[in-house]
Formats: sequence, C-alpha cells, structure tokens
Amino acid sequence: MKYFVALVIGLILSGCSGIQRPVCNDANSCGVLIRDRIQHHLFYDDAYRGMKASVRFEIDSTTNVAAYQVLESDGTKSFGMAVKAAVYQSFPYPALQNISPAVFEEIKEVTLNIRL
Repeated sequence: MKYFVALVIGLILSGCSGIQRPVCNDANSCGVLIRDRIQHHLFYDDAYRGMKASVRFEIDSTTNVAAYQVLESDGTKSFGMAVKAAVYQSFPYPALQNISPAVFEEIKEVTLNIRL
C-alpha cells in the first residue's frame, strides 16, 4: 500500500510538470499571449454584442502600460471603459519580462481590434 501511494503521488507530480505553459519567444507567440490575456480580463456584457473598437497601447520595459489610445469605437462609453480596463488589468505581464530585447521591440506597441 505504501508503494502504491508513492506511485500515485509520483504520477501526479510528473503529470503536473508535463503541463505546457505558454511560451513567449517570438512576436507571434507573444501576440497570442497578449491577446488571450486581455480577452480573459475583458468584462463581457450582452449589451456589447456587435460592438467593436480599435485601440493602440504601448508597454514599457517593466511591461506596464505606458500609453493608451482609442483609435476607433462604435460602442458605448461603458464598452470603451471595459476595453481600457481589460488592457490595464492585463499588465504588468511577467511572461514578457524575460524576452529578448529584439522581440520586445517588436511587441511593445500593440494595436488591438476587438469585435464582440
């Protein structure tokens, strides 16, 4: 019984270590991570259905939002506030803090198009 418990614990631990964490090693993979993180933080309300917005933001070397600008929006003020809140809640982003300087230069300015 003691060996069975040890085996089960070993399998659980090895299974957990085998989980693939998202990697940010080039502009495309970092872009996917950024998009997914903002999408996760975006408050969705049925009233926002069909609305769209385009925003641009810049992140600094500590991955905080340094600048934010609405390029276009056909939504309500609350939709615009929800988009802005999602962007700001998504940063700083630790996954971006250890990337190469060349990749960071490619991703530090982000244009995001949102359509619900």
